[in-house]
Amino acid sequence: MPELTTSRQTTFSVRLGIAYYYHGIINPGVDASHYLGNDGDPVIVYLGSEAEQVDSVINRSANPNGSVRIVGNNRRIAEWFQQHYKFGETVEAKVRDPQHILLMMPTE
Repeated sequence: MPELTTSRQTTFSVRLGIAYYYHGIINPGVDASHYLGNDGDPVIVYLGSEAEQVDSVINRSANPNGSVRIVGNNRRIAEWFQQHYKFGETVEAKVRDPQHILLMMPTE
């Protein structure tokens, strides 16, 4: 199990390929996973702002290296990606703490 880091926030990017754009999958990557909770912990994903959020769960068994995959309400996340981004674009995200991720709106 990777060691959890809680002393500061971090950012990560999601390139919207097929799994992300159409299925709402979020794999924050190995580095950002150190800032997120344990397998099975709840996580709130904010969609552009705190006004719109989805409840999800941290899964650390889906990826062979133990990094986090966000599961639950992925259809809603995919819809948000499709409303605000084009296929192939990159979404910036912030890990605010072990149970909160903010997906950023596109920059103009």
